[in-house]
Amino acid sequence: MAPNRRRSRDTIAVAASLFVIAAACIITAGCIDDGSTPSPAPSLAGTAWTLGSYVAGNGTLVPALPGTEITASFNDDGSLAGSAGCNSYGTVYHLEGANLTIEPPGSTKMYCSEPPGIMEQENRYLTLLTEVSTWRVEGDRLILSDAEGADLLIFAQAPEVTPAPFTGTLWLLQSYSIPGKEAVSSVIAGTTVTAVFSADGNVSGSAGCNHYGGGYTLDGSNLSVSTLFTTLMYCEEPEGVMEQESRYLGLLGNVSTWRVEGDRLILSDAEGADLLIFAQAPIDQES
Repeated sequence: MAPNRRRSRDTIAVAASLFVIAAACIITAGCIDDGSTPSPAPSLAGTAWTLGSYVAGNGTLVPALPGTEITASFNDDGSLAGSAGCNSYGTVYHLEGANLTIEPPGSTKMYCSEPPGIMEQENRYLTLLTEVSTWRVEGDRLILSDAEGADLLIFAQAPEVTPAPFTGTLWLLQSYSIPGKEAVSSVIAGTTVTAVFSADGNVSGSAGCNHYGGGYTLDGSNLSVSTLFTTLMYCEEPEGVMEQESRYLGLLGNVSTWRVEGDRLILSDAEGADLLIFAQAPIDQES
């Protein structure tokens, strides 16, 4: 009987030890499942960002030029697209945990003269994209760094913008292409060029000096504008307004496709070159 009593005492001792260990685990490590779910790790896919600052050639971080907007949209299909400040760009990205590789981007070939330094900034940005090796999110900021851990590009989370409707919106022309020069020009200060595409197939607005009207046909993303007519006023000021008006109406007649990106309307030709870029007018101007 003595061996049996010893086995019973040993069993009780082991059980007591396990109880002590379990209690310690509960007190010190929180071993009990409280039903909470760990927060998922952040992902780049499906996010959009606006550049706040970038590293200059001398290694210092500098803010993006006032009046320029550089954007990056990391799409679910592995593509990266956005505006480099003057031109639109696109490429693909590869993601593996915190590691990020961005292929050399392609871009449109327009030239912007304003604000000063915009093209140098654009070239720097596109170059830095190819030097990215890692990424991290801190609050509402996306930080892209190189292989040595130096921060190259710092973005702020882009606000969500509900796409404006194509028809019925008052569109204000922001810039237009200059045929034969692969360049883009901003609208002359002091002039307002507008377009409203009504649901009945008519387009109308101000060409900067004269009012104009015409018809349009829509088939998916295809758009054609025809039978344009204008009033016959002549404006001397500001300088160049009549040349701008003639160029605008000519470009409008050459439009083949359209797309809306947030609060912007972009009209392009049959080859995909962007001709006219509009912004949605503020609500107080639409009424």
